[in-house]
Amino acid sequence: MSHFFLSYARADAAIALKIANDLRRAGAAIWVDQLDIKPSDRWDSAVEAGLRSSAGVVLVMSPRSVSSENVLDEISVALDAGAQVVPILVEPCQAPLRLARVQFIDATGNYENALKACAAAMKKLGGAAPIRSPIASDLIEALGAGLTPILGPIARHLVEHEAEEANGEADLLGRLHDRVPASDRDKFAALLRSLGRQ
Repeated sequence: MSHFFLSYARADAAIALKIANDLRRAGAAIWVDQLDIKPSDRWDSAVEAGLRSSAGVVLVMSPRSVSSENVLDEISVALDAGAQVVPILVEPCQAPLRLARVQFIDATGNYENALKACAAAMKKLGGAAPIRSPIASDLIEALGAGLTPILGPIARHLVEHEAEEANGEADLLGRLHDRVPASDRDKFAALLRSLGRQ
């Protein structure tokens, strides 16, 4: 499965990292410098390798990114290589000339819908696994901790495994319900209530 390269302006690092993490939780293969450059790597060489080996680019589009020379260079390299660019608008701005005819995904309103649309576009273009709704990492952690007294030390591993396979939070909770012995389901229900999930 080919990865997509996340292109963004340094000033948009926080939202770019959120998008990258949420796309990964949704099953997308995305390369981002903040997560994929090892401490011993040369930054410029690693970025170029990540870009040139990608199936396409997800552009975090903002006034800062469309005026960034580095971002425009990354877009040009991708387009010149015949790769696809998936722009995701995080703040109103005018698209760069080379992307003027490319339909963008608007994340300025409904972020969750924009994320799903981005993952779907990546899947179509070869950079994503089957699309799954993102499941919050803090919920996965809380479920693992809460199920440990019921299922033992395997609970955390079980929750992480089911979260990878689940199509969203409701599916995850249903899968875990089925894994809990019938005699302990009252405890599981109490756990869900304590987490505000029932």
